[in-house]
Amino acid sequence: TRESPEYMRVNIRHILDDIIVRVNLSSIVTPDGWIFLKIKKGMYDLKQAALLAYQQLVTNLAPHGYTPCKYSVGIWRHATRKTKFCLCVDDWNQVFFERGC
Repeated sequence: TRESPEYMRVNIRHILDDIIVRVNLSSIVTPDGWIFLKIKKGMYDLKQAALLAYQQLVTNLAPHGYTPCKYSVGIWRHATRKTKFCLCVDDWNQVFFERGC
């Protein structure tokens, strides 16, 4: 997880009217048309996205005995087994489907 959130601004003209009304963005838009956003997790194309993903991997794999190798980026090893693997992800997409749709 992030220790301190990132912030960004988006001009309200880039936001759909339906969203503006649904979340009442008109109440927080600046006089010159900007909305300020707080990014708590990650966001596509965020320059820190790779670091955030790496920090999540460390957190999620540690309870299972995996740690990153000290001198080889992307190589992970298990604390008590001979298991090692290399993780390389360029882009990721996930699609969820519901029954009955």
